[in-house]
Amino acid sequence: MKSWSPEELKKLKELRETYRHDLFEDYLPFWEKFGIDHEKGGFMCALEHDGTRINDHKYLWYQGRGLWVYSFLAQHFPEHREKSLEIVHKTASFLRKYGRDKNNDWYLSVDRNGIPIEQIDELGYAGIFVSEGFQAYAHATGDESALDFANECLYRSLHHFHNPNRKVEDEAIGYIPHNYTGMRILGSEMVLINTIPQMLVQREDARLRSLLLEAIDNVLHKFWNPEHQLTNEVLDKDLNRPHDKNENFFYLGHATETYWMIMEAALFLKDQTMFETATDRFKNHLERAWDDEAGGFSDGLKLNEGLNPIRHLWQHEEVLIGCLMLLEHTNLKWPLDWFIRTQDYITEKFHLAKHGYPVWAYGSYRDGDFRKRELGRKENYHLPRRLMLNLLAFDRILNN
Repeated sequence: MKSWSPEELKKLKELRETYRHDLFEDYLPFWEKFGIDHEKGGFMCALEHDGTRINDHKYLWYQGRGLWVYSFLAQHFPEHREKSLEIVHKTASFLRKYGRDKNNDWYLSVDRNGIPIEQIDELGYAGIFVSEGFQAYAHATGDESALDFANECLYRSLHHFHNPNRKVEDEAIGYIPHNYTGMRILGSEMVLINTIPQMLVQREDARLRSLLLEAIDNVLHKFWNPEHQLTNEVLDKDLNRPHDKNENFFYLGHATETYWMIMEAALFLKDQTMFETATDRFKNHLERAWDDEAGGFSDGLKLNEGLNPIRHLWQHEEVLIGCLMLLEHTNLKWPLDWFIRTQDYITEKFHLAKHGYPVWAYGSYRDGDFRKRELGRKENYHLPRRLMLNLLAFDRILNN
């Protein structure tokens, strides 16, 4: 176990108090006032910095993610359990009633009353986020039927993830240089690696365990590009590296996020070799993504063009989760340096308090001007996930 200096322990205690403030005094009050549909259930994320609602659309990705956030909150933070349960009961009911079509495929978005706005999510992400939300709902409430529903949603998502005939138009996933039929995406493996262990903790399932190991193997051995020591975002339908614009494209944010999830899965599976491999690759990707001149992590790299100038808060939050996990479970020294560097950067560049607003900006450009990246929505998943997971980690480290 790592030995902490008095100065390091003091810093961790200060960070824990900062995180508690950001979660309970900043994030949750903002969402309770502006983003949660307390009457009908669900989340409306099209919000300006001051909370003004742009529209009342309910994007299905964010419904599943929000269900996870408040279910996790109810399970792990007793002071907010009663309020969180009210939110998740209504959200779960809304999703079951309005979220799917007659084929049990999830819409991309519905309006506040549940009337479809955009048709089904053929990429499958909506279903997997709903699956993660319902497994957390089952964990928080003890509702076994919710876990069954989470399984159903997950397998329906696999139908889309692994469909070799799935058509993906170029505009469907804007960050990928070239989209084509049946392509396999690192992000799809990532969400499985994140969701399945949470389900297995509640109920052992041989088929799910096999799917988890397959997804991890795909990332470690197929998406991994040994020539460049980086992880590709896209393979073809047969999991081969394509000879096109995607061959030299690396979405560093997803890779960093995926490797902390593999680290967590390795702890669950008690696989030390897997943990160490994921640790090395996590470190390699965050180092390659860091901009030495301007600071911050770039979300993507094209080998012939360099780093993307875009900065996303969520990517920095994945680094913070992974670094604190390593501080808790290893004796490594570098994670603390990267944790403090990253925390200082997001506090300076993304926190909106100094601009007179609550919560955080979603993204910015290399120069740090968040106004250039106005996306017309507030983040209801990566931010609270970072705050909650790291608060629990702070408590475990300090209690030990």
